[in-house]
Amino acid sequence: MVVTRPKRKLLVILGAGSSAPCGMPGVAEIDTLMKDWNRTWKGPIAYPTAGRGTFNDVWDMLEAYQAQSSRQELGLFVNFERVLGEMTALASWVAPSPFGNALRSAVVDGDPGPSFTWPRQAEDERAKQPFYYRHLIIRQ
Repeated sequence: MVVTRPKRKLLVILGAGSSAPCGMPGVAEIDTLMKDWNRTWKGPIAYPTAGRGTFNDVWDMLEAYQAQSSRQELGLFVNFERVLGEMTALASWVAPSPFGNALRSAVVDGDPGPSFTWPRQAEDERAKQPFYYRHLIIRQ
C-alpha cells in the first residue's frame, strides 16, 4: 500500500499596507482602475445610454449622500469595496418580483413602512438619532 501525503498549502494573509511592497495596487489605485474600467466596460455601442457606467453612478450617489450628513466624521468613505457592496444590494432591489428583494415595501421614503408593527415615534427624539431604526430592527 502506497501512502501519499497531501501537498502542503500556503495561505498568505495580507494586512493593510503589506501588499504595496509586492507590487499590488492599494485601495486608491483600485478605485481609479475600477472607475476607468467601468467607463470601458459599459460599452457605448451595447449600452449607449449607460452614461459613465453603474459603478461610477453609484460612486457619485454615495458621495452625494455622504455630503448631506456627518457620515464622514464616522469614518465612512467611498471606495471600490463599498461601491461593489451597494451594487450587489441594488441588484436585488431592482429585480422584479419574485426575483427581487421582497423587503422593498418595508421602507418608504427612508422610514419603516406601514407593514411594521412597532409603535410610531416620529416625534420622539430617539427617532432622529442615527441608526435608531437599525437598532430597533435588530433588537426585536
